[in-house]
Amino acid sequence: MARVWPARASAPVLWACFCREWLQLSASHTEAWWQALAHARGSRATALRSMIQCQTARATDWREVVRLYEETMTPAALIAVLEDLITEARLAPGLARRMEDAVLRQTNQDGHWK
Repeated sequence: MARVWPARASAPVLWACFCREWLQLSASHTEAWWQALAHARGSRATALRSMIQCQTARATDWREVVRLYEETMTPAALIAVLEDLITEARLAPGLARRMEDAVLRQTNQDGHWK
């Protein structure tokens, strides 16, 4: 039987690991954030999605992954993307706020990762 809905690609391992292990988001929140990124049209969300997909495909050294987390996936950048996803109606505001709270819990007073 043919599929009625197209198959959705699940979150890349790099993203799932970051969200589940570092931010301690649930599997459903991790997947919801990725699906919002996957369907977003905004430049920040598209750039983040592309960077994650690129790093997932080519990362061979753990230092490359750490650099991605520290330089590209900064707390401020992730919160800006979440705000964009709310504006695009890709994430419900309440769900996005819970994700923002998870980011802020891992952020020090200088705005960097703990």
